[in-house]
Formats: sequence, C-alpha cells, structure tokens
Amino acid sequence: MTVSATAQNIKRETFAFQYESKPSTPFTEEATTYDVFIVQLFKEGYEETIAQWERDCEVAQVQYDKEMEVYNAKSTGAKILEKTLLDESKPKLILPLKPQLNQKIWEETILGAKIDMTGMNRAPGGVEVTIELMGYENTTSELKKDEKKTKEGAKYYEYSRSLTYRHIIRYAVKQPNGEVLVDEILPASETYKTYASKTYKNQSDLNKAWNETSINNRLQGQVVDGHMAAINNILNDRFCFYPKNYSWTVFHAKTTKKADYTELTDMAFEVKYAMEDFYEKPDKAKAQLEKAVALWEGMLEEANYGDKKARVNRKMAGFLFRNLITAHIWLEDYDRVDRLYDDMRRADVKNSAENSGEALEKFAADQKARHEANQ
Repeated sequence: MTVSATAQNIKRETFAFQYESKPSTPFTEEATTYDVFIVQLFKEGYEETIAQWERDCEVAQVQYDKEMEVYNAKSTGAKILEKTLLDESKPKLILPLKPQLNQKIWEETILGAKIDMTGMNRAPGGVEVTIELMGYENTTSELKKDEKKTKEGAKYYEYSRSLTYRHIIRYAVKQPNGEVLVDEILPASETYKTYASKTYKNQSDLNKAWNETSINNRLQGQVVDGHMAAINNILNDRFCFYPKNYSWTVFHAKTTKKADYTELTDMAFEVKYAMEDFYEKPDKAKAQLEKAVALWEGMLEEANYGDKKARVNRKMAGFLFRNLITAHIWLEDYDRVDRLYDDMRRADVKNSAENSGEALEKFAADQKARHEANQ
C-alpha cells in the first residue's frame, strides 16, 4: 500500500511492511515448548451434580422395584380392595428432574488449540498456559417499545428485545522454573456486552423470532472465541518473536523551479522498496536506511529555521527529524533516537511535526524496551 499526498511542498509516501517484534517479557532459555490447560469449574460442578442425580435415580428405582414386588405379591382382590377403600393404586416410578446447565461445555483440546505461541512447539514440560473459563452470565431480556410516526403523522410502534452478557476468563503463564509471569483476568471479559434484536412492527412477530436459549448458546460461543483470540494476541505480543505490520510515512518534497528535491524524493521510494522486504532481508533494508540517514542528516544541517523560503525551512526540518527518528528505530540505535528527540524539541521546528509524532514516540519507547529486555 502506498499513499501520496501534497501539503504545500511537503509530500508523503506511506507504505506498510512486516517486521519481527521482540517479546516484551522473554522466557528463560530452557522455555522452548508450551502446553495449554483449560479449566471449566462450572463443568466440574455440573458433573458432580449429575453424579448425585444419577445416584438419586438409582435410589428411586430401587424403592420402586421394592414397592412393585410387594404390589405384585398381592392378590387381585386385595388390590381392588385397597384401590376402593384406601385409594391406593399401583406404585409409580418418580424420578428426580435432571439438572440443567446454562453453560456451554467446551471440548478442551479444541479450545486449547486456539492458543498458538509463535516460534514454540507444543509439548509437555515447558511453559504452562492456563485458561480458566469462569462462566457465562446474562441478564433476562427486556422488551423495548418505541413510538414512531409515519410521514402523515400516524402513530405506530416498533418492538425489540435486548439482553446483556459476558463470560469472564482468567489466564496465567508459568515458566518451567515455576515462575508465574502473568495471572490475571482478561479486562475485556469483565465488561458486559449488549445483544439486541431487530425491530418488529408487532410484538407477536418479535416473540416468534426471539429464542432466548438459542441466542445465549450462540453468544457463549462467540464471546469465548473472541476472548481466546485476544489472549492469543496478548501472549504472542508479550512472550514471542512475533510478526507484526507497521505503517511508515516517509516525508519528502515536491521539486519546483526554486528548489530541487529530486534526491530526497528518490530516497523516499528507495526506502519504501527496501522496507517492504524488511522481514525477509533486514540487513539489505538497514543498508538502505543508512544511506537515507546520511541524506536526511545532510539536509538537516542546511536548515534555516527563520526563513520560510529556505530549501530546508522549519517545517521541512520537522519532517526530516521524523524521518530520522523512524529510521533509527529500525536501525535499533535508540540512543540516537533519544538525542534526535532532544534536538527536535530544542530546534525551532514546525510544531505540527512534533505534535503529530506522539504515536511515534510511544512506539519508539516500546521498541527500545523490547530491545533491552532481549539483550
């Protein structure tokens, strides 16, 4: 993807490329494998309840069999007499109702397969990832009746239903040496989401379309799948060497009769083409960045901050600083990045160039922290 735009004489080449992100919390050297453990406490409780229900059914069956044995031993006359005088009839088998669970029981191997830690093999004895499903919760649906009017002013109503739901999930990561690196609830899983039906012109049609049991079953699957994907991203970002995408805007300028920026423009495209292969050919891309840095630093030396008509005025200087800062992030020269930020703040550059770089400064700090954590 490339986007070009012009603002006065400033031009931008925006392109995306892939890079290998370093873990912010690297594992110990012996941690080369991982395994996933799924915990469903509600499943264990339900299985205990079902076991008790089965025992109660057995007791009821035994009692019924005994009563039937006594009943069958009686004569026909005795049976008639008891029915007539004592209102006692043939024994009935009354079994307790089977307990119901308002939870989806997950196949643990399938759910665990949603965790894929890049660059690591899945095997016992390594990093332990524990995912605990704490249970689906939902409110009873509420009916909404909205008064509407047609263009002619006639009044009518629209009906809908909505409910809120969530499924809290906890995740933990333990290294082979027993050190627990993280043990927390996924923040997004604590927030209730809202599910709403379509609107209907009458309540009867709404009632036909609204199957609350079916809706909750579907929502349980969707919300857990979403949370598992979020946890997988968190784990890869924090603990793995993980491919990511980055979008970089390289600034250059339009050549005019008064100023020649051909070399600057050509370099912007050379950097673009080199960085698009950054993931596969990082050394080649960095060699091109070194050439770009030499050009941008040379132009910055000729900056005239007080002359708007200068070839490199304060506006152009600000964008050259941005180019240099980003280049040194990818060259992993973070001391130089810090000095460039200091120089940019001391220089009389165009404020918009510095203010629009807040996201870049945050990214630079994150990359520096990851670099230092992996030394």
